[in-house]
Amino acid sequence: MDLAITEAVERQSAAMRELSRRAFSETDVVPDDAPAPVEQVRAQRRRQAAATEAAALRRAVPNVPGSSCPRWLTPGRWPVR
Repeated sequence: MDLAITEAVERQSAAMRELSRRAFSETDVVPDDAPAPVEQVRAQRRRQAAATEAAALRRAVPNVPGSSCPRWLTPGRWPVR
């Protein structure tokens, strides 16, 4: 192959690689030791679900010492209709 053609092909290839690098930059690359964004979202949802479950369990447990029913169900505290 002619030397001029070889140099022109190399210049064109280098220009295409540079354009590709600019067009498809990888600025949002996650470091190897960091969790992937999907895993971060899953972990956050697990924490929220655990907090919701803990809050529901706290509400379900009777809140009157020595009583077997919650305070809002004790006689005298029922809504009057």
